[in-house]
Amino acid sequence: MNSKWGAHDHVVFNRLLNDLNGQKEPFFVNYFTLSSHEPFEVPMETVFKGDDMKDKFINAHHYTDRSLGQFIAEAKKQDWWKNTIVIIVADHGHPLPKDDKKIDNFHIPMVWTGGALKVKGKVVDSVCSQNDLVAMLLAQLRMRNPAYQWSKNIFQQNYQPSAYYVFNDGFGWVAPKGNFAFDNQGKNLIETTGKVDSNLVKQGKAYLQLSFQAFLNL
Repeated sequence: MNSKWGAHDHVVFNRLLNDLNGQKEPFFVNYFTLSSHEPFEVPMETVFKGDDMKDKFINAHHYTDRSLGQFIAEAKKQDWWKNTIVIIVADHGHPLPKDDKKIDNFHIPMVWTGGALKVKGKVVDSVCSQNDLVAMLLAQLRMRNPAYQWSKNIFQQNYQPSAYYVFNDGFGWVAPKGNFAFDNQGKNLIETTGKVDSNLVKQGKAYLQLSFQAFLNL
């Protein structure tokens, strides 16, 4: 516990590497970084000069990115690397650094790497979300995913691209032809890009209602 939230990322990455070297294959391991979270306190010399929240945000992410890079470099030297897929994805977006559009606050990366990948250097620009990660991964392993009704395999032929995000009393819907953000209190669109018609708005509202009802039914 050497930071507000726990241990700094490079410490946990070192522990993770040590733990993985003792794992019996096959294994599945999940790790959440935390140093890139507020209050952005990291154990390194400042790279991006400045003391405002944006500079602290960028420095913290630089540190986490560096720690991740060091972990990957060491992981490549291990015997298990050749049989392993490593998936790097954010759990949420952030309003920093400041963007003009709300959708940019929720745009996150997803990177697949590891020695088990057959195709490397490929960029997939299909619209998707974290929900779809389960179906995507299980499909690559030729495993079924009936328990994950909210997850879609973006590599299947009949995939219909879409993504849903939420903010305080509002939601957003992203599709190839356009996207929007909707204010639940004002009951109106507060941001649109591309072609946004009534059918697209209905899709977003339907997803909100069905997913919330599924949560209430738990």
